Amino acid sequence: MAVIVPVYNAGKKLKVCIKSILKQNYENWVCILVDDGSTDGSDKICDRFAQKDNRIYVIHQKNKGSVEARKTGVLCKKAQENRYITFVDADDRLPADALKKMVTAIRNTEADIVCGKMIRKWKNISISGKFIPPCFAANRIQVFEKDDIINKLYISCFGISNLPVNLCGKLYNTQLISKAINFENIVKFMGEDLSVMLHVLPLCGRLTVLPENVYYYNVGGNTTRYMPYMLEDFLALYQYKEKMAVRYPMPYDVAKLMNIELVNIVRSYLLMCAKAGRYSAGQLDDEIQKIIKNPIIRKAAENAENVGLAEYIRKSQNDLIADNIWQTVKKDKWKDRLKRLLYSV
Repeated sequence: MAVIVPVYNAGKKLKVCIKSILKQNYENWVCILVDDGSTDGSDKICDRFAQKDNRIYVIHQKNKGSVEARKTGVLCKKAQENRYITFVDADDRLPADALKKMVTAIRNTEADIVCGKMIRKWKNISISGKFIPPCFAANRIQVFEKDDIINKLYISCFGISNLPVNLCGKLYNTQLISKAINFENIVKFMGEDLSVMLHVLPLCGRLTVLPENVYYYNVGGNTTRYMPYMLEDFLALYQYKEKMAVRYPMPYDVAKLMNIELVNIVRSYLLMCAKAGRYSAGQLDDEIQKIIKNPIIRKAAENAENVGLAEYIRKSQNDLIADNIWQTVKKDKWKDRLKRLLYSV
């Protein structure tokens, strides 16, 4: 098994991540650390671990983003020598029995992919999510064949979360993930996992859902960061998903789901601009004008019924959109203060 870890300025969390791999009770693995142009010393941390354990390999490359870093890891010779591949982000970690659980499940069910549960962590405290994907509701191992993957699970890439679409927390057949990940990247930052899963699931012949914890996801840190590529990335994904939905028809009103999702993303983008980006009222108005004039967004708003800002976008009502955003920002201020206090503890 190859464990691929894309690394970019991960700092102290990188050591915790690598140590969690070293502590696995399944030992037949190699770890490939792909240093994606780190500038904070993470590259040196990678090298030091590789010097201490011959199962750890390091690839240094110029910064290309997480999708390209994962692609580099997957397609390298050392990864290709292994039957299975899994991903771990450099600021997350694995439970000690994660690899063993996933390998056992993928072998026993002869699957192409095993999907396990991810547990959200904050300072070693487990945080229960409000939403549990339906695939885990049965609380038993489930095996989905190709038709059911398309008819029941693939819709998770388009707005209904029947299955987590994170790349992490899963174990893949090497041939499958190699074929699925080897495409021209369509996003710069946001939706990088989804862009790969759009390719992975239709190629999968059998998928096993394992209702056991196999991954610890660390929350906090980048949730309020200004991400200028957010809307551009999701618009690119929207157009790409339209093509994939035609190629792989599903028994859902996919267009409606995508339109609702895009309108909600537009609102999230404007909130980010007003909060994390610290836009002035005039600058926010400029962004709203760009959104109202965007033909893809207008098309989505026309078909998203009365969801979120859809009606305001349809009628080009700048003032009402801006007022909605600023009122939300004011309401969220106390929540943001509370979060900052918690993260500073």
